[in-house]
Amino acid sequence: MIVALLTLLLLGGGSTYLLETIDFYQDRAEDVIPEGDRQKQAKAVFDAMEDSTDRRHDMIEDVAEQLDKLLQDKDVADADLDAVLEQYRDGIVTYYEEMLDHRFELKDHVTREEWQQIFSTSPDNGGY
Repeated sequence: MIVALLTLLLLGGGSTYLLETIDFYQDRAEDVIPEGDRQKQAKAVFDAMEDSTDRRHDMIEDVAEQLDKLLQDKDVADADLDAVLEQYRDGIVTYYEEMLDHRFELKDHVTREEWQQIFSTSPDNGGY
């Protein structure tokens, strides 16, 4: 139980919230961007965001399994734990870099006004 709690503390929960947020904004983009090539391109970017998030989730599950196995051994070497945590850190850095790239790609397909409408946090505009 302690191992599971430690793993959740270190690695965070699942990706459900992230995927729901991406879906929310993808739906808003489809409502705001006129049908055509730009809407299709924006949808492709949101789909790529979901793919990146799925890969992040898979990486976290893999790291959690590795940590669980290692932490069952009371004589586990620090270097072994460090290697798994380094893998986690590298995976998270990669995820953040991908998501930033997706953001800039999305901005290429959306006007400033559309961006404001899609990502407005105003309660009047259904802000998330």
